[in-house]
Amino acid sequence: MWQHGNESPSCKRRFWDASVRPAARYESLVVLLAAAALLCSERYIVAALFRHTRNLGWQTPQWSQALEANHKIQEIFPRRLSGTIVMAIEAPSNGTALSADVRAFAQNVSQQVSLDERVRQFHPRVLSYWSDFGELPRSVVSNLDFVSPDRRMTWLLLQPTNIPDNHNFGQANDFLQEFCSSPPPGYNLHITGMPAIATGSGCSSNSHAVVNPQDMSFKCLFYAEVVTTPIALLIMGCLVRHWRLLILPLFSVVLSFGLSAAMLIPWMDHVEVPADGIAAMGSVILALSLDYSLFLLSRFSENHNDKLTLQENVDIIKACTCRTIAVSGVLVAIAFFSGILLPERNLQGTCICLGFAVLACVATNVVFLPAVFVVFGPMLVGNSFLPTWWGDVELAADLADEEERSQRPEADNANWLVIMRVVERAPVAAIALVVLFVWPILSSAPSLHITADRFAMMPLWSPAVLALRNIQDAHFPTGLMSPYEILVTAPDQPDDLVISNEIRSSLEPLGRPELKDLVEKMGLGDLRNALKEGLAGTTTERPGGWPGFVELMRGVTCAQNHTESTPQHPHCSCCPNAFLDCRECDFMDKCESPEMQAALKQFSSGNVSLDEEHLRMLKDCALRAQALDFKASHLKTVGDQLMSSPLEGANLTAPVLDKTILERFPFLVEVVHQVQSLSHKDRGMLLLPSGFAALLELCEDLYRTGGVASMLGPSWLYHQRLDWVFAVGLAVKPELRDGYNLFLQQFAEGKHALLQVHTKFPSIGAMSADWAQEARRVLRAWQHRHPAFQVQLAGGNAEAADTRDEILRAMWTYLIVCVSLIMMVLYLSFQSLLVPLRLALALVFTLLATFGMGVVIYQTTFLHGLFPQLKYFSGITYEVIPLVTGIAIALGLDYDIFLVSRIVEFRMQRYSDRASIFRGRTQIALGMPASDPLWP
Repeated sequence: MWQHGNESPSCKRRFWDASVRPAARYESLVVLLAAAALLCSERYIVAALFRHTRNLGWQTPQWSQALEANHKIQEIFPRRLSGTIVMAIEAPSNGTALSADVRAFAQNVSQQVSLDERVRQFHPRVLSYWSDFGELPRSVVSNLDFVSPDRRMTWLLLQPTNIPDNHNFGQANDFLQEFCSSPPPGYNLHITGMPAIATGSGCSSNSHAVVNPQDMSFKCLFYAEVVTTPIALLIMGCLVRHWRLLILPLFSVVLSFGLSAAMLIPWMDHVEVPADGIAAMGSVILALSLDYSLFLLSRFSENHNDKLTLQENVDIIKACTCRTIAVSGVLVAIAFFSGILLPERNLQGTCICLGFAVLACVATNVVFLPAVFVVFGPMLVGNSFLPTWWGDVELAADLADEEERSQRPEADNANWLVIMRVVERAPVAAIALVVLFVWPILSSAPSLHITADRFAMMPLWSPAVLALRNIQDAHFPTGLMSPYEILVTAPDQPDDLVISNEIRSSLEPLGRPELKDLVEKMGLGDLRNALKEGLAGTTTERPGGWPGFVELMRGVTCAQNHTESTPQHPHCSCCPNAFLDCRECDFMDKCESPEMQAALKQFSSGNVSLDEEHLRMLKDCALRAQALDFKASHLKTVGDQLMSSPLEGANLTAPVLDKTILERFPFLVEVVHQVQSLSHKDRGMLLLPSGFAALLELCEDLYRTGGVASMLGPSWLYHQRLDWVFAVGLAVKPELRDGYNLFLQQFAEGKHALLQVHTKFPSIGAMSADWAQEARRVLRAWQHRHPAFQVQLAGGNAEAADTRDEILRAMWTYLIVCVSLIMMVLYLSFQSLLVPLRLALALVFTLLATFGMGVVIYQTTFLHGLFPQLKYFSGITYEVIPLVTGIAIALGLDYDIFLVSRIVEFRMQRYSDRASIFRGRTQIALGMPASDPLWP
């Protein structure tokens, strides 16, 4: 039979309901006045709340090896390469990026970069497909490295080579974005890089925008709530049936936010709260407040339809529904407040926000809404816009009368009652069917991949992020924009080190046939021939006509002993052939001695009766004087005298320095200098042949991990390995020598070497933390083979990997404490052991289903057709794991508490067990769809 919840005429004519007790009316008026005062002052409370927020990021734990390594690298290599910017030009479909227009654009960028004051301070180098790489082999860098395989995209690499102390990337970003409005005709321009991503700048498909990533996150969350709130209100209207009641949830949300802010502000001097925490607090308040309001309003409407007086209606709500909401709120608050056990400050502040949000929602709904019912009840309940009725066998109060009652199901509950009848007849089969249905999701939960993807916490539609994704799709090694950095510290040189033995073994690679083309390309053929012949010598005598290996080693040893700080080192006399840096020292030692001064004076006076040994010494000193520039004034007098002496007519033997030596191998002077520089004692064993071999072994091990596109370091130049012989041989050609020495200044300092690893994927994106863990395993194995060396990993997502590990370890403590407190409260509330155990089982099921669904969404291609951005994720980032766990616990407890409470309530009203279960399950099932869309 249809029944409408219409009011009696007497109730319509009266503002106050006659059934309401005066004391209850006065209490309600006081509550409403307090709510009005809170509404009036909420503007100022919320403003104070945002003033107290902090800009908190994810802090790396103090024990992090990556953090320590980063500090060392920053101290040792403050001017290392960083801040790479990528400009990509994308051609239309079936087009090519290697056109004249794109080439002109690239040349214009190079010219403007060299002239504009906003970027000149960084001394940027622009590399592109049209760059002239000189005589560098293609194995080092090739023009094809700057174009996609399908030729539809080419990129310009803007690499700063100098980072000033007080640099301002913002001005440089402004300069680069000016190109966004003037791309080559018909082409799309993308500009991205770590500075652009951090500042919210960038250019994607010729669209330039500057956004605040934090504000953009707020906007995305706001839009999501705006879309879901009307849907939830519509569902609520179908259940509550009185449209005037739908105004109350909106007031409840506003009051809950103000009350939560007022409760939180005093704690913000002790607990740092991030701005993101306020956004999460607002989202939880919206969801939880509407959730609690739904249960209160539906219960109020239900009691009204049962013809209860207003006072009876409110009393039942306070005794049953409000108590249930209070218990549920306490359990949810425990789930959030337990987050204080997590090590990250921003997580602690966010969890405190959410805990107070839950308490505010509970207080608002259990105090404010009943007061509104008491005061404005007759006005709020009018004609319902949907019919209602009750009556069914499952809802009978007396078990003995069940069979005699009407068999007609309720229209609203028919589907649920059918399901409940099936469950009643075969409960084990129903459980098995449910488990079987969700088993693919449950079984996926253990394979959940927890990432440290920093892009997962950024707005997907940020221009810089969109540009990076477009470039990533074109197979550009995006890890180059923020490389991993490996710090290698070498041991000191031992006192008994024999450099000649080190070098002799390193010359063998020059003879390998597979390196012949590279050796010839770099102009090292003569060096290979000279040193290879020298290695064949078996004596320490200098072979006739060329220096030889032994004599070269004597020169290196002498050059090592002679430094600018000790220009008169006694060992300088060992320098052979007088063509090393220590020749001035040698000249002073040999040509300024009293014996030589007397011989020179005697020879200058015309007395040529000197013995042959003194004449040879004078000839030697004259040749030395000719080779010197006499920058030192104390040498000038003796040098002038020697060069002006007529020694050509003297009967002398062949000079010590044979000019044909340097005429045949003129590059040996620079080679000796290069060897001396690499083997300097201050560098330890780092750049000796054995050190180079160890570095090369490390680079090759890293390549074998997969995902490495290129590397930069003393022993590796992009795609080309550099062993010790090639590093020395680069001194043969001045342009290569000078370039390598400048390069070495960036990646070698004393006993420390820096290795930058460029991954094929974004180094702060998906899979990056896993690669960092694999790289650490490789580094540990390498250090085990080279115990004298020390190696540390930094950069990329190395620090985030440490943070992830710390958070996941703390999650076990969080779960144990949280679940234990929840079980204790449940036992005290229901005085039953079965209820806590059943809820614990429900929590396990909820968490498995939640994370299993995360695997389906983020780790499979199931939804890539609808959401293409999902292809860039390979799991759930660790930042959201604590919050997802807390919300999953909150939702599971919320619905379970309401279900158990309604069943207990119906049982206390003398309904049978069967009827209580049926009726309670039906009522709760109707309320779930309305609140589900609101949860983030």
